[in-house]
Amino acid sequence: MSFDRQPFLTSELVELRPLRPDDFDFLYEVGSDPLIWAQHPARTRYEETHWGGRYNGEMKRLMIEHAFQYLDSIVMFISPTNLRSQRAAEKIGAVRAGSSVDGDGLEQFDFRVWASGYQT
Repeated sequence: MSFDRQPFLTSELVELRPLRPDDFDFLYEVGSDPLIWAQHPARTRYEETHWGGRYNGEMKRLMIEHAFQYLDSIVMFISPTNLRSQRAAEKIGAVRAGSSVDGDGLEQFDFRVWASGYQT
């Protein structure tokens, strides 16, 4: 079975789908909010109203459960200054497995979660 890199994942709370050209205007508007970029060094954040909480957790749950249909473990690369994401990773059973350098030369912490240790 091959890994579907652009699945449609749905739950009662959220729907995740591949981007479409008509998404651009909304994403541009959201990305223009300076608060979006306040903490994340890679500058890839979602709308502030969806930080943490139910929506964020549900999106991650859908993506992780999809990945675990094909993989034994998942690695998350998290900025050393992004303490919220580090705590969230630990909450689902991930452990810090080391550190590495990203494509921009910035240090990142490598967190790994195994399917057998995943906690919803």
